[in-house]
Amino acid sequence: MPPVARVVHSLAKSSLKYELFDQVSVEPTDVSLKEAIEFARRNHFDAFVAVGGGSTMDTAKAMNLYAGVPKAEFLDFVNAPIGRGNPVPRTAEIKPLIAVPTTAGTGSETTGV
Repeated sequence: MPPVARVVHSLAKSSLKYELFDQVSVEPTDVSLKEAIEFARRNHFDAFVAVGGGSTMDTAKAMNLYAGVPKAEFLDFVNAPIGRGNPVPRTAEIKPLIAVPTTAGTGSETTGV
């Protein structure tokens, strides 16, 4: 069974409510990340599960961060000189994130956004 199908099956078998975001770009762009962030903000998740490679995990981390700071603008936490480089506020409601890497080498499961 493919990794994503296995996780979905496990969640369903456990009667856990979930939503699947399957629009991650291989090389995330600002447009694809903004779409993912809006999906997360609309759904008010209790946790995130990222199954895949670096792009999937990095997208999930961005979704979690920006959903946890609903009024943040996209460039608020992006490093300068492109973004504002703001620190994550202590009031951020960051949710648990379970990262399930399906590739080796990116290290995305161990790093921040």
